[in-house]
Amino acid sequence: MARSCREGITLLLRKARLGIAALLASLLLAGCGDINLDPTDNTARTIMLGKDRPEALTFKEGMVWCYDQFARRCLRLPPGVYKLEGEDADFRYFRAPEPMDFRFLDKPENDRQRFIPGGVALRKSFDLLLPAEVYIDSDKQPPEEKVLIFKLGHNFADMEGHAWARNF
Repeated sequence: MARSCREGITLLLRKARLGIAALLASLLLAGCGDINLDPTDNTARTIMLGKDRPEALTFKEGMVWCYDQFARRCLRLPPGVYKLEGEDADFRYFRAPEPMDFRFLDKPENDRQRFIPGGVALRKSFDLLLPAEVYIDSDKQPPEEKVLIFKLGHNFADMEGHAWARNF
């Protein structure tokens, strides 16, 4: 009887420790409530166009990235060589070999598909959480105007070497 009582107390203490740990974790994470985990972006940037530099990214196959967990709004980055198009203070801009495929499946009657020129903006400084973003050409006429539209997180960085590679 004494043994089962000790086991019960030990079990209660373990559960109490787990409860305290869960409470502390939730309090710590509550401080992160203002972190935006939304992958969308809409930041206009002006870049300096490149001068025939050899830097490039190579995507071994197409990559699909979705805006939500239900895959109702997705974009596909085509496979191939993404050549350096230009840069700004934060990113190097690599032009996709063909327009990117955007699909919107919000409602069956509203399925849409658009092909938009753009590419991948790779951050110059190391940032594991946000190493790159997808960009498109701006609606404005100058070729130097780009719009960052989608954030590529650490999972994009994790794919380097087997799904995509850089030559610099």
